[in-house]
Amino acid sequence: MREPLQDGVRLATMTDGVEGQVWREGALVATRWWPAPPPVREWVVFLRAAGADLSQPLSAQPASVDSPLLNVPWTSASAPITDFWSLIQNDRAAAIAAAVLAAPFLYLFGEASVLGIAETRLNVAMANLSQANQSIRMERSDALADLGTIQRYLTLEPYPPQFQVMATAAGLLRDKKLSISEWSYDSGNLEFVIHGDNPLDATFYIEAFEGNPTFANVSATSENQEHDLRLRMQVNPKSSTPS
Repeated sequence: MREPLQDGVRLATMTDGVEGQVWREGALVATRWWPAPPPVREWVVFLRAAGADLSQPLSAQPASVDSPLLNVPWTSASAPITDFWSLIQNDRAAAIAAAVLAAPFLYLFGEASVLGIAETRLNVAMANLSQANQSIRMERSDALADLGTIQRYLTLEPYPPQFQVMATAAGLLRDKKLSISEWSYDSGNLEFVIHGDNPLDATFYIEAFEGNPTFANVSATSENQEHDLRLRMQVNPKSSTPS
């Protein structure tokens, strides 16, 4: 590269022709190459297009200048602080533009990450729920198996279950304002004590229980000044008890 100008115009001699140059404040603002020094008309057109000062009279033929070559390009010289600040501003603008362009992609990436996390949590919850359901199904199967065992056992028992006998006895005593203070039931033998605020008529309760098809051989013993009545009876087998 050849020595730059601060301000001005020149026709520089090159190895393969000449180059018209217009300089302002150390910057090359316009250039044109010719194989030989151009006619004055082309030279004036070039200067006018470059905005050069044409107030000074021009010679009929511009003279070319053979300036020495520099050891290093003039463009590698230290940039003024203003150019450096402009570079920083340009970098800022580029960074802002990059951020604006990247924002939609970052948003989509963030949404994808959130959806990925939500999907992972959902899969974990579904796996846990599946394990819990499997445990519940196993417990239900065990319970049904136990129920089947109990039902098979009950079919072997000839007498009605205790809760059924108690419900039948309570039904016969429902309207008498009585309470059951003792209860014993084993292999069809039933014995219990009823208590009332007033003296109890043994004959009445013997007839009441004898009249029910669930019971037979009813007997009664008065206790506690006839406020307690101990009843003993047989519970009929299920085959002889109406359903």
